[in-house]
Amino acid sequence: MILLGGGRWARVLVSVLADVLPANWRLLWVTQHGRQAAELWCREQQQQREQQRLNVARAADWIEVVAEVSDAQLSHAQGAIVATSPHTHGDWLQRLLRAQVPTLCEKPLVLDLQQAEEIERQAIAANCPVGVNLELHYATCLEEFARLVSGWDTPLATVMLPAAASSQRAAGSDDVEGRATLSHQSQLAKSQGAEGGDDAEGRATLVHQSQLAKSQGAEGGDDAERRATLVHQPQLAKSEVRRVRQVELKWLDPWSEVRYGETKYSDVYTNIVDDMFPHCWSLLRQVTGVEDWCVEQVEYLLNSDVQILLVQGDVSANITLSRRAPERTRRLSVRLSTEDLQSDRVDAGEVLSNLDNSGLDTSGHAGSRFAAELDFSSEPGFIVQAGERHELQWAGERPLTRSLKSFLNVLDAHRSGDQQAWQSWPLSIVSCRQSVRVSTAIARQLQRAQQHWLDRCSTGDEAGSSAHGDAFRRRLLFDMFIPVAAAAGQRVEFTDPQQLQAFYDSIAQRSHPTR
Repeated sequence: MILLGGGRWARVLVSVLADVLPANWRLLWVTQHGRQAAELWCREQQQQREQQRLNVARAADWIEVVAEVSDAQLSHAQGAIVATSPHTHGDWLQRLLRAQVPTLCEKPLVLDLQQAEEIERQAIAANCPVGVNLELHYATCLEEFARLVSGWDTPLATVMLPAAASSQRAAGSDDVEGRATLSHQSQLAKSQGAEGGDDAEGRATLVHQSQLAKSQGAEGGDDAERRATLVHQPQLAKSEVRRVRQVELKWLDPWSEVRYGETKYSDVYTNIVDDMFPHCWSLLRQVTGVEDWCVEQVEYLLNSDVQILLVQGDVSANITLSRRAPERTRRLSVRLSTEDLQSDRVDAGEVLSNLDNSGLDTSGHAGSRFAAELDFSSEPGFIVQAGERHELQWAGERPLTRSLKSFLNVLDAHRSGDQQAWQSWPLSIVSCRQSVRVSTAIARQLQRAQQHWLDRCSTGDEAGSSAHGDAFRRRLLFDMFIPVAAAAGQRVEFTDPQQLQAFYDSIAQRSHPTR
């Protein structure tokens, strides 16, 4: 296996690959600018794994770090993962396709729709698997939420954990007594087929109230039992279909945060839409089933957030993206409707709970709308429904592990002679083509919105002449032109105030390029 790229995310990938790759596989890690740092990191990781007795059966030399990779080395690779700078993805994918190397590419796949379409044509013509690593497709919290809002006959059962159980989980104990698996079959599980295996079933965690209360025993007594409330999702009558009508998605990042034990800065060298929206598209696909969205409106707000309105038929999605938020936020809220398909249906008021103060119609009659919310800002997160908060627990493997395993399963199927299976893989370029089209359309409208603001600032508009306006203008210039400079090979060190000011000065009088 070949891994291309040497940044923080590449190190995360190496850590997971150490556990998921077959024992006899070796990894060739290609990082042009960070070879020495990568080699040092690998030695430190190997020492830690040996001390913790993690996967000690894997040979110490299972990974080799190099600065370049030859065509001959590519020709012998069983697969590749592209985790380089986004503006280099297209060139790497073209090269890997010429060498017939099945590839999983980090998001964004590419930055240009025409290039994405050409790569898809080449991949199909060469029958060479190409996919994009939208790992949240395999997040169990999202699967549970999608099942909740789809109105399947199997009710959702989850639990509000008492304080003692919450603290136990925070301390690292996953051994909550009474945890069982609620198996369910969904369109997702069916579509995952070979790549998901048995792991595609049984992802919803059922924690029985009385058993959990017993496990708390002396800590909580009767009070713990009262607080450990088992909540069942009301079962819809077979004559009803629940439809998502409106989605609100907040995908907000702080300027910096600690992730996977390392300080993570926002990827300011990539357009915010190309960086964040692919994951948003994946979440929307899971919950609404819609892939081909129409871009109704894109706004660049005074706080530098990006507001996006998407529509498809009678379904709408309102998305907020940010790189300067006070804290990390991943929140998905939906409004739904129940539709009467038969005249003798059961009154929805008998099976649906009334809402809290969400502002939705809570009458419970035919056609009423109700709300549910998934918040996985701190994973695995919680679901809020009918005013009740239901804590989630990890069920099975984490999203990235499952995503990488799905790629390995595609490789196995491809080598075994199932030459067409990869195109139905949920992460294939065929399955995810619309993510690039919608991202490109959003980015074009964002560029026009930003240019509009820049024109206002340049003409002495009130927003550009006030102190607040000056700060806004600097953020605007940063967001517009840092990604453009990176794509042209100029990397501005944004943590260096002098270098950043010089960059601002250099573009002050330029004409502004278009996407």
